[in-house]
Amino acid sequence: MSLPNLLKDLWYGAEYHDFPGEELGMLTDDQRASAALALAAAERTATPIDRLTDTVRDIEVADAFAIQRLQIDAKVHAGATVRGYKVGLSSRAMQQMMGVDEPDFGHLLDDMFVFEGDAVPVANLCQPRVEFEVAFVLGEALRGPGCT
Repeated sequence: MSLPNLLKDLWYGAEYHDFPGEELGMLTDDQRASAALALAAAERTATPIDRLTDTVRDIEVADAFAIQRLQIDAKVHAGATVRGYKVGLSSRAMQQMMGVDEPDFGHLLDDMFVFEGDAVPVANLCQPRVEFEVAFVLGEALRGPGCT
């Protein structure tokens, strides 16, 4: 099985929530897989790469979310656990600074948490920065009317 097909299998076989932004964009499945692999290699080697918006022609927001989903699916397939989700760029000031006009979202995996008193493993980080964020870990998923 080719890697793009494996990534597609991971994509379509995902067992967690679907999110907005997963409609089709301009890129092909192979282009998305290639971008996901480039990002994975950069993460694995802690080596910066150029922004995808500078290097991938015609990339759209839907493509970015699809690439993110491929990465998360691959990590879950390798044993990671999705522990939660986060919203980023929620303030107008941050959106303007980053050149976007809407918030984004991301997945929180089990290996992303650093608890009070724990050392931060910086050897695997590329251009590390600190951003304080408060997270609530719920015992179970919220369900019912009005829960999204």
